[in-house]
Amino acid sequence: MSKQLAQTIETLNNTKSHLITPAARQAQIQQPRSFLPIAYRLCLGIVYGLGLGVGWLFIQTVQSWVRVWLT
Repeated sequence: MSKQLAQTIETLNNTKSHLITPAARQAQIQQPRSFLPIAYRLCLGIVYGLGLGVGWLFIQTVQSWVRVWLT
């Protein structure tokens, strides 16, 4: 009985293999992640953080100038 079940499962897997898209088939193959995307994301995060910090400082500076001019 279990041999027939295994054969049925194998047949189902073989007949459904044409339904798997190439992207899904590629995702099934486990590939080691390279270091470059991690480093790229890290650098992007640092640049983004610096941009936010500089923007915040600019806003604070403008607010202080406006406060000085209005008083």
